[in-house]
Amino acid sequence: MLDFKIIRFQHLRTFFLVHLCLLIPMITLLAQNNYEFEQYTIREGLSHNSVQCILQDQQGFLWFGTEDGLNRYDGYGFKIFRPTEDSNSISGIFIWDIAQDRNGNIWIGTNNGGLSKYNPQLDKFTNYQHSSTDCKSLRSNYVRSVLVDKDDNVWVGTYGGGLNLLDKTTNKFTCFLMDTAKAGSLAKNVIASLYQDSKDRIWGGTEGGLH
Repeated sequence: MLDFKIIRFQHLRTFFLVHLCLLIPMITLLAQNNYEFEQYTIREGLSHNSVQCILQDQQGFLWFGTEDGLNRYDGYGFKIFRPTEDSNSISGIFIWDIAQDRNGNIWIGTNNGGLSKYNPQLDKFTNYQHSSTDCKSLRSNYVRSVLVDKDDNVWVGTYGGGLNLLDKTTNKFTCFLMDTAKAGSLAKNVIASLYQDSKDRIWGGTEGGLH
């Protein structure tokens, strides 16, 4: 019985020492990384405190989509883009998502304003919206997600209008919708997020699961 207690004690001591050796570097690392967070709000010039998406473009500018406009930050201040009566302005004020293509164009998904493309060289927007008379138009103006894939194709996930693929040559859309009679179709017409993986597969997060 005594030998058993000694062996058990030695095992416990070894267990404690091993875990202590593992814990000390973790404590040291946490002590070295004293993180501090800097805050930017409407007081610093941001258009709205609710930020939905962030993008850093090819020039290094940071873009923030908010509930009250699109913001571009140059390291010193914010430039805010909101809809105006000018047809070259952004189409929506509530911004869900932002992406950039090879040519440097910024693609913006808006809430009930459709899809906007910002050309930084011309400093103007081109807008894509649903038209009841055009079956090749954007299916819904509620754009929740935007993805520019590795081939520079623009994919648009909407609320209620399924997944839309833009042909940038014709400015027409191919739409992929839920079809209960068709195998392999979307489970829902709400596409909340889009992602392309390392094998070039497009993933879509929907209200009916993952595609």
